[in-house]
Amino acid sequence: MRIGVSSAGIALVKTSRWGGERAAVVAEHRFAHGAGAQQVADGLQALLGDGSWARWPATVVVSDDLARLWQVTPPPGAARMADLEAAAALRFQQLYGEPAAGWHIAAAWDPSRAFTAAALPRALSDALTQAANAHRVALVEIVPQFIAGWNRWRHLLAADGWYGLVHDGVLTLGVPDGASLGAVRAARVP
Repeated sequence: MRIGVSSAGIALVKTSRWGGERAAVVAEHRFAHGAGAQQVADGLQALLGDGSWARWPATVVVSDDLARLWQVTPPPGAARMADLEAAAALRFQQLYGEPAAGWHIAAAWDPSRAFTAAALPRALSDALTQAANAHRVALVEIVPQFIAGWNRWRHLLAADGWYGLVHDGVLTLGVPDGASLGAVRAARVP
């Protein structure tokens, strides 16, 4: 199954590769005042509370307005994972003006070339993980909407093409560099 999280609410989508509908919305929960960690936890309780989804594998797709995406250039001579993590945290602080300590960062770590990093507020990431564990849902991944789309469609892009995604009023553009992203930019759609 897929769990979609946006600032407006949560949707539970049953997916299938074999027959029937490929994706069907099973349940939705709307937020009255935005997607804080507690609202997400309460929404998941409302959707998963009956226990019928226990042991189902789930991917959580988070709206791009709740996540942060950026490019990281590894430092010269980077040899350890700690070097890459420090470079990502430093770039995060430069771009967003706040320390990365309150954010959960994941990336396509590569010591030899620039790579894409993504971050979710740690409180949101923890709320999703704890709710999945409490309802015995097998959490496969938590991924921003843009990255989920990129992973799905990148093999269909022309060599000189760009990938764009509009979701919840945010346009995110990705410029391919071989098989990876060379640049990512997001902007609110007026």
